[in-house]
Amino acid sequence: MKIKILQQSLSLLFATLLPKLVFFLLNVFLARYLSVQNYGQYALVRSTINMLDNSISSSMYPLVIKEVSSSSQEEKQKVVSNVFFIILIFFLIVCFFLYLNASKISLYLIGEVNPDIIIVSIFLLFFTILNGYLTSILVSYEKLKIITRISLISASLTCILIFLIWTIGGDVSITIGLSILLFFAFIDSISKFLYLFRMKALMVFKSFCIWFDISFVARFVLASIPMILASFVNAWVFWFIRKLESVTEGGFEIVAYFDVSFQYILISMLFLNSLSTIILSKMSSLSSVNKNNKYPSGNYLFIAFSFSFAISIVSIIIIHMFSTYLMQLFGTGYDAEHLDLLSFVLIFYGFALIFNRMCVSLGKNWILLIVSLISGIGMIFYYTKNRELNQLAIFDSFIAYYLVSCLVFIFFAIYYYYRGDNEKALRNI
Repeated sequence: MKIKILQQSLSLLFATLLPKLVFFLLNVFLARYLSVQNYGQYALVRSTINMLDNSISSSMYPLVIKEVSSSSQEEKQKVVSNVFFIILIFFLIVCFFLYLNASKISLYLIGEVNPDIIIVSIFLLFFTILNGYLTSILVSYEKLKIITRISLISASLTCILIFLIWTIGGDVSITIGLSILLFFAFIDSISKFLYLFRMKALMVFKSFCIWFDISFVARFVLASIPMILASFVNAWVFWFIRKLESVTEGGFEIVAYFDVSFQYILISMLFLNSLSTIILSKMSSLSSVNKNNKYPSGNYLFIAFSFSFAISIVSIIIIHMFSTYLMQLFGTGYDAEHLDLLSFVLIFYGFALIFNRMCVSLGKNWILLIVSLISGIGMIFYYTKNRELNQLAIFDSFIAYYLVSCLVFIFFAIYYYYRGDNEKALRNI
């Protein structure tokens, strides 16, 4: 069982890592061609897109994996079609607002009127959300090799595009960087859509009227609301801290330092996220087989916590050994001190992520909202109190967020243990 989970985690990691490697190369390319301030502006715009995307991807997609993994073949079609409808409505509302206020939003984010950035961002947001949704369906069907193959094709084509732009030369701008991201998201999402449509797992357009179920939509939305709010709070807090930093003297430079350091931390986070995703799928499948046992298997949780801790420690050691060389890839002006400090977040992030997936499996989604609110308040409080005293306050506050998240999750675990509701589940860990 341990070997299979590790193999599936590695497969999903490889599929996720391919596009991130492309984005990493893109960031290196942009960091070398743009000034530190312009790169900071690009990082803030990208962070804004991620904030909107994470409001969906971090909330609905775990539920999609849970629902599809534990449903019959007929029920799978209902889940796929109705969730697509929900995501489409969300996207249309958000994009309508962004389009009407393109000039104002660009002025607010980067201090200049550039509506082209917002227009490209709208399309990027759509295909990013669609890509995440299609990936969650493929994970539910355990089509991990297909995800890897498609990601390999999309990543290769995007690398070719970056090489052509680098060879031809010319002005490199924020819009060019966002357009390259859009190119990858478009190729990747369309390829996954066509594959799912061919295997008749995605019958959204062909049989939407047959599969539309208002009761399922209502139940799914109600179950998603705590997770959507939790994900939005989470994404908004990280974006808000960057925005607060950007308006200080030299703020865009600090945002650039943080973003460059985060690129390396993200690689380990992807492994931890792949592990937790596989664990969630396994626990959901287990609960569908044994309806009398609503608790996740203690073996799966023990494996997840063990692997998570090991991955975090190994990543921290590697980062500290090679941080100076890693930061030099982005050019001069990027200090290894920032990366060394930020690496410690991995321990708390891994544990918090597993607690998060366990709450989803147990159906206690409201806990995620409470954790996000408390952690977000703690992060903002710490940052506002220390940003004038400590130039690295944005790095410390990021670590503080996940430390507080772990402590709150542990509090709820102890609370349920002594209350007796989840005594069986917790004792199995």
